[in-house]
Amino acid sequence: RQEALPPLQSAANRLYGLLQDTLPPLPANVEAFETLTALHAQAPSSKSLRALRVQAESLASEECLPAARLGLERLQLATVADRHQGLHRKAGGFAEAIGRLKSGPEALDMSHLRAELLSQTVELVFTAHPTQAARRSLLVKYAQVLEALEQEAAEDTLKRSIFGAWRTRSLRNTRPSPDDEARRALNAVEDSLWTAVPALYREVDAVLAAQGLPKVDAGTRLVSVASWAGGDRDGNPFVTHQVTQQVLWLCRMRGARKFLEDLNALMFELSMHSTCSPALAAYTQTIERLPSQPSHWDFWQDHALSHDEPYRLVLQHLRNQLANTAAHYEALYEGRSPPEGPIS
Repeated sequence: RQEALPPLQSAANRLYGLLQDTLPPLPANVEAFETLTALHAQAPSSKSLRALRVQAESLASEECLPAARLGLERLQLATVADRHQGLHRKAGGFAEAIGRLKSGPEALDMSHLRAELLSQTVELVFTAHPTQAARRSLLVKYAQVLEALEQEAAEDTLKRSIFGAWRTRSLRNTRPSPDDEARRALNAVEDSLWTAVPALYREVDAVLAAQGLPKVDAGTRLVSVASWAGGDRDGNPFVTHQVTQQVLWLCRMRGARKFLEDLNALMFELSMHSTCSPALAAYTQTIERLPSQPSHWDFWQDHALSHDEPYRLVLQHLRNQLANTAAHYEALYEGRSPPEGPIS
């Protein structure tokens, strides 16, 4: 970490400087407090700490909030800078680790290593403690700052996201309900894990293939996800069996919608026609014999799907089921009678 400290400090100072460029003039006491904070951070000493304490005690009550918020924002932007530097510090990753295990003084047999790797599961558990929650509005803003740093965007783009975070309340006005906590966990799954977990599998596949080993077996669980949100029946008096049922319906509805998004993309990707395996051809015939179901299209609104495009025919069938599934659990979640139709 020592080699990374100077660029990290530089990146954090740059982000905080951009925030200061966008702020209106602050009260003199707050400006003085901020200056002493920066001096103490650069060269901490008992003298600088005493000066900072004296200045803090001189703040009027209406000046305490902006002073504290500036300190919080400094820490948040430092965290963004650390994540940015961490992305660049990452070297080799999984491939490098496998290489060290293969060529070290106690080199491991690759087949044995593969078997051990595929027999393990990392479980990611979302807690439901309200004090651990940051507002999603702010998380999105800081993610935009990180993305702008990665893309080396213009400073105006960075300033816009940084100032947007500054003008966003850092705390909720109301206590989060178990339903809110469940939505936060689902947001994390949808925003990151939905793409990160498949990317991990692809990385492991590539490394194993490079070692001449079979790829990850179907059904292997390298990663699993669990959540206390909506299910903490022994620790949260507000979580009842009705709440747990509502959260389960919410999870199923959101899951069906995410799979539906992916199927929409596959409808464009798998446009091949005519040739397919005998098994797929037989399956398309069973689909064609099913009772007609409404089609959920984002394109070709008034056209039937060509029967010489077998992949799209199967995907259309799956899309119908997933759309019905999402509508089914949405109705249950909202207290309505679910619509008729097959669900997944």
